[in-house]
Amino acid sequence: MFVKFAVIFLLCCFATSVLSFPLPEQQDEIEYLEILLDDDLPLGLDDDLNDDLDDDFDGGSNGTSTSVIVALGGTNQNTVEGFNSSQYFLPDSNVTLKWSLFPSMSEERGWYPAAGVTSDNNMLVVAGGYSQKSSKYLASAECLDTTKFKWRDLPNMEEARGYTAGVFLSDGFTFMVCGGVGSNHEALDSCECLDVDKGKWHMAPALYHGERAAHAMVRYQGEPVILGGWNGQKFIANCERFNEKAQKWVSFPHLNVARAQFGAAVVLGDIYVAGGFHKNGAGLESVEVFNGKGWAFLDKSMSVAHVGCGAVSWRDHSLLVVLGGSQRLIEVYDPKENTWTTLPPMNVPVRDKLAVAVFKMTEDLDGNQHYSFDM
Repeated sequence: MFVKFAVIFLLCCFATSVLSFPLPEQQDEIEYLEILLDDDLPLGLDDDLNDDLDDDFDGGSNGTSTSVIVALGGTNQNTVEGFNSSQYFLPDSNVTLKWSLFPSMSEERGWYPAAGVTSDNNMLVVAGGYSQKSSKYLASAECLDTTKFKWRDLPNMEEARGYTAGVFLSDGFTFMVCGGVGSNHEALDSCECLDVDKGKWHMAPALYHGERAAHAMVRYQGEPVILGGWNGQKFIANCERFNEKAQKWVSFPHLNVARAQFGAAVVLGDIYVAGGFHKNGAGLESVEVFNGKGWAFLDKSMSVAHVGCGAVSWRDHSLLVVLGGSQRLIEVYDPKENTWTTLPPMNVPVRDKLAVAVFKMTEDLDGNQHYSFDM
């Protein structure tokens, strides 16, 4: 069953989607790859800081490692950029904190494409979204393979969809994409899965609560959980969890506030949802946390409302990072300290309705660098 999207929702609530910004030069991409693949230093850092970094990496006897936040696409964007965690932990240094360019995707992907990482951490998959250039929702998919660090095409989904979300199932190689807005501008209740090994999509059980778009999706305690969104008529607070053994969706405790176009991540074992639109069309600064028993508001909200944003868990899942959307401001929450700090803005002034991931770079004792993505 499909529910027709209200025209006013597309014109008003998604108004920020019309912003357009120039793409970075191809030469910048080449220079970035040279730094990433050949330099002895972590991403974006100067030689003078080499000695200062030893205590900021956590590799123990196996070498050193660092994590990089990756922002993918967004309205009018096929670009990808990353921020190195080591820079964040050098506040007293003279380094210029900055985002660095990754290889661009094959086409622009805005309006929330789905993104996920295989269990061996070697492949980042991105599917769907919306192309302003072709004025259509996308069924296409592609992946960034860390062995070659290049994007390659994957088979198309069964249905084109934007304002969607996805995660990998517990087997680590089945990517599930759920809900969204279809090619007829209708909210979807359908789900489909990509078997990465076989390179084929197949339909999965439909959502328990029906149609939803502009929602968020996380993997919590080993299973996919879908949070909030828009059902074609109103903002919703209901949530659901996919029981992989029974192959069906079941209800999950509802959010305190109905919200859409927000970010979500699992940090220190708890689910965090941040920002988004509320039922009256207002942006939200509030953050809710699910601790296994119920949802509660974080006593310290973000400094501004973040709409059309994404969220990741960073630094071994110990920090919440909220980025992209209507704000250039990037906010970082530390649950242990109960404090908010900030990161420098991305190169793209507004990366609205983006996908996000975390990339890892590890250097072994022999000085060899290895690249992977963090779940």
